[in-house]
Amino acid sequence: MRLYNVFYICKSALPGIKEMSISELSNDNNVVLVRNWKNCKTSLDILKSIECFDEKITALYKFLDWRATAYDGDMRLPPADRRMFEKYIFEVTYAVETLINLCDSMEMGKADSGIDVKIPKCNSLKEYMNYLKDIDFIFTQCPYLLHEKEEVRFNNVDVGSQWLTFAVVGITGSFYILNNLARIIQEVIAFKSNILICKQQEEFLKEYQQKHEIMDETIAVFKKMKQDVMDKCVSDLENDIGELKDGEERDKVKKAIEDLAVLIDKGVEIYSSIETPKEIKVLFPFEKDTAILPDNLLKMIEDKGNSNE
Repeated sequence: MRLYNVFYICKSALPGIKEMSISELSNDNNVVLVRNWKNCKTSLDILKSIECFDEKITALYKFLDWRATAYDGDMRLPPADRRMFEKYIFEVTYAVETLINLCDSMEMGKADSGIDVKIPKCNSLKEYMNYLKDIDFIFTQCPYLLHEKEEVRFNNVDVGSQWLTFAVVGITGSFYILNNLARIIQEVIAFKSNILICKQQEEFLKEYQQKHEIMDETIAVFKKMKQDVMDKCVSDLENDIGELKDGEERDKVKKAIEDLAVLIDKGVEIYSSIETPKEIKVLFPFEKDTAILPDNLLKMIEDKGNSNE
């Protein structure tokens, strides 16, 4: 998970913990009342999805397992368990606030709707630069990712990781670029295996041709197979997104598709950024395979956005 996403989750979840308060019931000396426990637990469940907090929160839940009783969003505890409960909450809160303060000191900025790209581990700078070159072509040359009112701009490299972030500036409200990128990725994944198999067969036959006298017509058959797959890919995109102007634009889309297929095959993953609306986020195929955000956090973000309107 991107460090910024961890930072964002922490900032979104912390208020729910802070809203919790502890007091003794005036009419019952045998009970301690934990107010707003329901909201606090929602925040703790969200934080539990982050590995560095999981152990502390699991220990807290285990401690509460048979001691606590829930009541109308609050929780009741025996007075003897109050100090230990407060200790667990303090440890979680302190860890969350420490991480937030660290990220604030790094001036990580604000993530708007955009694109997160995860680069696989590289063994050389040249390999890393080749990834960047292909990604740059896709984002700057593919006609379906160009729009007069929107633009993909490089934002930053996430701290201590292989994540690249790109902001989509001048968003029109229709999320043209993000919608199109999600659609292209869906198309690439659907036809990736065929494209790569055709490419491998073509390379094999070229090598084999040097050792044996294979007719050029045989090589041409496999080239035609690959071309047919690519043509169908582009045709499907034209039907879904819009007709391309000319052969030059079609060639750029084909190259973007092939480059993206190779990148994905090598382990590159592309997500929408954390603040992208859910209806756009779910279009990205990788979101279905990796739970970047828990559902309750998505709801919290949506509620936060609605309250700011």
